[in-house]
Amino acid sequence: MSDRSEPTGRAGTNVEEVALSFVGRDEVLAQIASRLDDGVRLVTIVGPGGMGKTRVATRFASAHADAYAADGGGAWFCDLTAERAATGIASVVASVLGVQPSRSTDERSLVEGVGRALARRKRTLIVLDNAESVAAHTARVLDVWLRAAPLARFVVTSRVVLGVSGEHLLPLEPLAQPPASDDFDATLAADSVRLFVDRARAVRPGFTPGPGELAALREIVQVTDGIPLAIELAAARVRVLSLAQIRDRLAAPLKLLVKQNDDGRHASMRRAILHSYEQLEPAERTCLARCAVFRGGFTLEAAEAVIESEDRAVLDDLDALVSRSLVRTTTTRDGGIRFSLFETIRELAMERLAADETDRERTEARHARHFADVARALVDASAGARPAADPREPDLENLLAAHAHAIAETKHAHAPQHADDALAATLAVEPMLSRRGLLRRLLDMFDESIAAATSTGSEGTSSYVAEAIVGRGSALRQTGDLDKARADFEHALRVATARGDALVEARARAHLAELVEIDGDTSSARQMCHAALARLEDVPDGPGRRLREAELRARLSHAYRREGALGPAAAEIERAVVSYRDVGDEEGRAFALYEAAVIALFRRQYEASSAHFTEGLDLVKRSGGRLAEGALTTGRGTLLQELGNADDAVACHAEAARIFREVENPHREGSALYYLGGAWLEKGVDVEARRFLERALRLVEGVGVPRYEALVSACLATLAAREGDEAGAARWLNGADAAARACASESALEATIAIHRLHIDALRDAARVPASLEEARARAAAHSCDDPRFALRVFERAAAPVTKESGFALVLDADKGHVELPGTGARIDLSRRAPLCRILVSLVRRRIDEPGEPAAIEEIIAAGWPGERVRGEAGANRAYVALATLRKLGLRDVIEHGQGGYLIPPRLAVAFA
Repeated sequence: MSDRSEPTGRAGTNVEEVALSFVGRDEVLAQIASRLDDGVRLVTIVGPGGMGKTRVATRFASAHADAYAADGGGAWFCDLTAERAATGIASVVASVLGVQPSRSTDERSLVEGVGRALARRKRTLIVLDNAESVAAHTARVLDVWLRAAPLARFVVTSRVVLGVSGEHLLPLEPLAQPPASDDFDATLAADSVRLFVDRARAVRPGFTPGPGELAALREIVQVTDGIPLAIELAAARVRVLSLAQIRDRLAAPLKLLVKQNDDGRHASMRRAILHSYEQLEPAERTCLARCAVFRGGFTLEAAEAVIESEDRAVLDDLDALVSRSLVRTTTTRDGGIRFSLFETIRELAMERLAADETDRERTEARHARHFADVARALVDASAGARPAADPREPDLENLLAAHAHAIAETKHAHAPQHADDALAATLAVEPMLSRRGLLRRLLDMFDESIAAATSTGSEGTSSYVAEAIVGRGSALRQTGDLDKARADFEHALRVATARGDALVEARARAHLAELVEIDGDTSSARQMCHAALARLEDVPDGPGRRLREAELRARLSHAYRREGALGPAAAEIERAVVSYRDVGDEEGRAFALYEAAVIALFRRQYEASSAHFTEGLDLVKRSGGRLAEGALTTGRGTLLQELGNADDAVACHAEAARIFREVENPHREGSALYYLGGAWLEKGVDVEARRFLERALRLVEGVGVPRYEALVSACLATLAAREGDEAGAARWLNGADAAARACASESALEATIAIHRLHIDALRDAARVPASLEEARARAAAHSCDDPRFALRVFERAAAPVTKESGFALVLDADKGHVELPGTGARIDLSRRAPLCRILVSLVRRRIDEPGEPAAIEEIIAAGWPGERVRGEAGANRAYVALATLRKLGLRDVIEHGQGGYLIPPRLAVAFA
């Protein structure tokens, strides 16, 4: 062979990047450069079809072409897509390098000739693209060239591992997904979103997603698994579909992700996947098809139990699928390996599995059997604990599928075994669904499973029935249905007692004690807890016993605290925190830390209280416990309120109310709204205070929580008195007294109402203010509780010299289109700007009715231009201009963007004139 020159558009290279912009992959490019600089001579970029391997390789070669050209060798791109033999590979490289090939057709002569030509060159970069179809030949060729040409560097793209000596693998991962938060700017900055927006603009210039489209955009890049080709094909659809329509149609991704009028192998995700599928052996194809039954990934043990292979090890087939980038692997926190399929690959695999109905049914049955066994092991091992790194989380979807299969089989065969499987699966997923606030889904599963146990006659024989009835009662308690919850707890107690199951007995008694305490009888609640603890003494020590003891001691602590016995309360909660830590129940520990924080707050130990709240919130960030997050957030708000930071307290209480509303817990939402209304009352903004207190009262009355009924009614009495409505104040006070009678053991509640009454009396006769204040201070000092102290602060603020500040950030006269900003004295005239006025009206109404909930851009458009058919980008641009104008007119600090839309934040009080 002899070298001959071949002119190119750029000296020393034939690499030409495509016109489309390159998004992300900076870290990957840096890794390639680092490895080659460190002496690595062969880097293989591996990944499934559509992952962007070619783009990365050409980007790297283009970026470094000048450096390699300066060294004399150059950077060269060689496409191996059409090649089927080693001779073809050698011929392609020879042609690209401008090397005259040998006249011999012998493979060894051709390959060694190119090797000698490479050896005569200085530092050279060779990119071999799409090597998967000739992987074995490529490995053989590279083995020769690496030995012959020590200055040559090779970057190969392939869907399969070559397996040549000296190969360094660089698996190409999906593009980065947007964060879980609703941060608009952070979402747009994610590489997967950047690619979508860039490619969308190629077919629809000016495309700009608005905050209202954030959720759909996030789901699109999630469903496409961050695979660049899938993202690009989805983005091309913005020409004719909205983002919401694209998201919905991605339920069948292979049907949507097609490039029109293009027959190339990257013209559709189906074609890209089929190219790899067709190269599999029959056993590997069967393995891939059966992998489709898994949801959310699987372990090797699950694969071996479910996939089955008569003539070869499942491990070998999985290894082959991983090496061909059809199955991906991830490392778990404990160092284990999980397998999974990208959604587009899973859809094609499911098509192949569905083609053989018998195999599909048998595979699904094995899947259900395996995960029913997994569920039993999880339930028995956890004893009900809720750790932050829950081992159940990765298999949630598999467990849900196993439950659905068990219920279907129960209806068909009426077998107790299937009912027991359904119960086990439900108990296994209970902590995860409860933590996420998916209570309706959880209740449906409990109802189906308990009904299945009843219909098959296994209620008295299954060890899971009583525990499931307690679990359903707990979910009902969270949704506010206390009567049904009580019935379930009593039912579970009877079943557990009959079976001699002391652990379930203890859990049922702890829940019943909570309901008794909610009714106001803290003394009976304590007696129930002590009786349950005594029953547990007969149970051998272990995680189950310690967890039940922790629950009972936390319940005891709460009852003691409500009675003002802070010493015993602190002692019990300290033991509960330790027990929760010992058994690894992070969510339980978070709730216990909330209780410890409140006890410290009552004792005015503010630093300790803050530390407990912070520790608890850190725990729920790891575990995702929404209910505990809400409790800790409103608790922190109460601490901030007592420390004089009412603005941040308002924000905390509003956020907590939003969380409780999301997880459908009316009891806790009502309590958070009480504290939110109380914060506004303390700030002197009576309109806001009344609004939230009335909402709080509707919720706590609906659930039946006399303590909060009394507290809210007392605040409403004070508001009525401030407005000069003495009869209304008297009615509210009578209501507060009536509700408080159910809580006879809570002397602090009586003191709180008494302070509100003193406040009201002083409003009737100013001469009584000094004496009433003195008595109010004495009553508050006599109780270690935040409620009397709060009532006293409200009284003291009202008795202080009156200022001209209204407390409102904005007052809007919707009829006249006039806006007042009392804090600044500014006025804005929107009388001739009807769309702007209508938008502001909608935002003010949203702030009043749903504080903290943003208005999506579509809602802004509908409010500003009702009846007009303003759609897509034109409508969004019009809305953005209107919002920008309102901000420029003086509302920059009033209208904020966040959580997928625009809002007036809860910390700002607003009103209609």
